[in-house]
Amino acid sequence: MVNKVVRKKLLEQKTNKERLLVENTIVTNRLKMIFESAGDTKTIQNLTESEKEKLSIAFFTEVSRLNNMNLINEQFLDIMKSIFGNAFSGIAQSLIEPLVNSLLSGLGLKGFFKDFLVSFFTRNPQKIITAFKSCRDLTEVVAAALSEGMVMMIQKESGLSGFGYDAIRNTLVDTVGDNKFLQSLSDSLETFVCDLYEKFTGKAEDVYDKLKPAITSS
Repeated sequence: MVNKVVRKKLLEQKTNKERLLVENTIVTNRLKMIFESAGDTKTIQNLTESEKEKLSIAFFTEVSRLNNMNLINEQFLDIMKSIFGNAFSGIAQSLIEPLVNSLLSGLGLKGFFKDFLVSFFTRNPQKIITAFKSCRDLTEVVAAALSEGMVMMIQKESGLSGFGYDAIRNTLVDTVGDNKFLQSLSDSLETFVCDLYEKFTGKAEDVYDKLKPAITSS
């Protein structure tokens, strides 16, 4: 009886390992097609802003599809790093920056928030990758990132001092980090972020298809 249980577990592990290998191979091939369409991966960071935006749209369109196919897992970043090697951090920034630019230009935010969000998502790419499963998921991640940026901005404020100012600043920090604040901010941003999500997925089909029609048949 024990041997049967052990054999069953081993067989399940082998099956899961083989399935994961196949899924990761599919993901790797589909991503390579997108990046190869933009030329040599070593020169992606040298693309024009317009070319970077098209590549970013194609990338996040594919990420959305892979999410919906349940092919995004904890090894996704390892796959990206295997494609780009030491250039991964720079490539990640090149892909994320057009998304952040579109987001903040619509919200009327720039300067500190742009620098913070680009840095935040470049340091935590898995957050925005998994968030591209739905516009609500993306909205919640954006709200959390903006809230964290607001907290940092408040904490860095050094023009005022004294107990009263410290109390106000600390209360604001606590309020911005509160779950109710995040929920309210997410609700306020949802329509706008969902429109942006549509731009980077649904409405981007023509850009995506022009870049690499073969992706859809992989």
